[in-house]
Amino acid sequence: MKRLIIMFLVIGITMFIYSCSEQSPTAPGLNQNDQATTSLSKIRTQFHGTSNWVADIDQGSAVVLPNGKLKITGQIAKWKEETDCPMVNGQSIWYINWLINSDWSRAKLWGTADINVGVEKDGDPVLGTWQLSWHGRLTDGVFDEATGFFSAGKIVVKAVGKGTSGIVKGLVAHWTYTMNIAEGFVYKSKGFIIK
Repeated sequence: MKRLIIMFLVIGITMFIYSCSEQSPTAPGLNQNDQATTSLSKIRTQFHGTSNWVADIDQGSAVVLPNGKLKITGQIAKWKEETDCPMVNGQSIWYINWLINSDWSRAKLWGTADINVGVEKDGDPVLGTWQLSWHGRLTDGVFDEATGFFSAGKIVVKAVGKGTSGIVKGLVAHWTYTMNIAEGFVYKSKGFIIK
């Protein structure tokens, strides 16, 4: 009887060791580096497109600082995001702050934004929401006092967003927006979603 119990015990231990070696990262046919790479790598989905101005919601408030720079806070604007990836397309609301040099040639911009995925016009259902934090710079700016707008210059904005609801919940994405003002009031956008 003792021999039978010992034999079952040896068979059980052998089967346990064999089954563990099948799952082991050093089992034949499985490269340990491949397993580590697979578990640590992230899938990136690239996108390219444009961001088009729709409407100003609030002009914000402006104050001239003692050093001559103009600080604008609380601007709010609505834009339309159109890319080759439906997960970042929709209506965006931008909350904008400016610090503009006294000669209007340079400025720092910063703020937050929300992109409501799937919204083509007000009233459309929101499929998901991105919340962005961003900062940017204006260089080579030329301000046209007659129109009250910049007539030339380049704005580059870097943004990082987190999906907070719907189809993008839990995802992270990065955007780069570039506008050449002389070519029109449209940002070219590119970036990637990390899954």
